[in-house]
Amino acid sequence: MAIQEAQRHTDQVEKPKAAPEGQLDFPGYKIDGKNGASASDSNPGQANKAHEKLGFPSTDENLKTLQMAQFQSKDIKDALDKPAAGSDQPKPRVMLDVFNYGASPGYAQDVANGIASLPEKVAQELKDKGIRVDVFKDIHAYDRAMGTNKAGQKVFGKSTALDAPALFDSGAKPPHIAVFENLGDGTPVKSIANTDHAGLARHEAGHAYSYLRGFATMRDPKFQAAMGKDVDNLTPAQTKQLMQEVKPGGPMAYYLGQPNKEEFYAEAFAVATGRGSDKRAGARLKELFPNTLNYLRDSTK
Repeated sequence: MAIQEAQRHTDQVEKPKAAPEGQLDFPGYKIDGKNGASASDSNPGQANKAHEKLGFPSTDENLKTLQMAQFQSKDIKDALDKPAAGSDQPKPRVMLDVFNYGASPGYAQDVANGIASLPEKVAQELKDKGIRVDVFKDIHAYDRAMGTNKAGQKVFGKSTALDAPALFDSGAKPPHIAVFENLGDGTPVKSIANTDHAGLARHEAGHAYSYLRGFATMRDPKFQAAMGKDVDNLTPAQTKQLMQEVKPGGPMAYYLGQPNKEEFYAEAFAVATGRGSDKRAGARLKELFPNTLNYLRDSTK
């Protein structure tokens, strides 16, 4: 999910330092007052360089040669369209464009339905930057279409297979969200426990929205403050449970068990705007991080 997800498949990634016993440690959320930048050990400039290093090569020419079948969810679109003031004609709702590159029509339609109700403010901003949603059969089909080798890529010098249900490709021209029907080994994404395949594109839209803000987890002090408030409000019992859940293999490990909180931001964004991609994590977010969700919900209206 997003370029950062490649990091979870390599042991070369910097591991977060252990927090003192009885505490939760979320590095990167101390503001030094300079342009909202993080005062963590890894500065935003380094994070940006790392992101670029893991980015896709330009796919402008490849995209021109693809035969794209554009579609949108007519039922969802009709239901969400609102009449313009003083007119009987419906006002077209701003929606991200969705293209199917060989996935089954039903799966691609589910993805389209899942992204259709994205807040119009967000959809318009992403569209203005050329961001769209592409649905593929798997990562191998993506590589063939885009001229990449993400199924056998190297990260920090080590072979690393990017075998996730979805990703946000910020380096492509135009940038786009890719969602896969199957993992590289043929496992249907629908069969993955706790995964809501219709919410995958919305999670990736969270990455895109953060990316356009220079990585909001490091640049948005209001987001950091909301998250910090939620952590401060945890009861001792909730803190103890969450500390177990952020350990490797736990339901919140991927979202809170690493210094980079972009995955936390993306899933919180998805849940706040209507549909998350991880059912188990979504339930924990609603229970433990209400201020974070309220901030993301209000700021994206």
